[in-house]
Amino acid sequence: MRWVCVPLMFAFCAAVMQAQQPDDGSAMLQAVEQMRAGLEQHNVQIMLSAFDERTMQNYAQFREQLRAYFQQNESFRARTRVLGTETSGESASSLVEIEVEAQPAGGNGPVTRKSGQLRVDLVRAGNGWKIRELTPRSFFR
Repeated sequence: MRWVCVPLMFAFCAAVMQAQQPDDGSAMLQAVEQMRAGLEQHNVQIMLSAFDERTMQNYAQFREQLRAYFQQNESFRARTRVLGTETSGESASSLVEIEVEAQPAGGNGPVTRKSGQLRVDLVRAGNGWKIRELTPRSFFR
């Protein structure tokens, strides 16, 4: 009887550990969700925390572009949908459909609506993923 319990115990422990750790797919989606949440909360720091400033080319320029975008608009509503993801070791790439409604600063002017597809390249960062490239960057102008 004891030998039957040991494999069951190992199977149970493995199932519990797997349930506690998100799979890579959901961990990658967290970076996209963090980007969207930063927009909706109108918090450029939250949005930027989804990006890896160490590996993203021209990160400082992108940071300033986002700051200007946030200054031009007082609120955002955003919707994202991941259309597909490819993983290769420590990096991944996703195609993300995005829709953004932006209310201009001071309430001057009509709400602007923009939609498109973004290519989001990710890199493993610690226990999660960060965005190392976003194409086209001009979407946030």
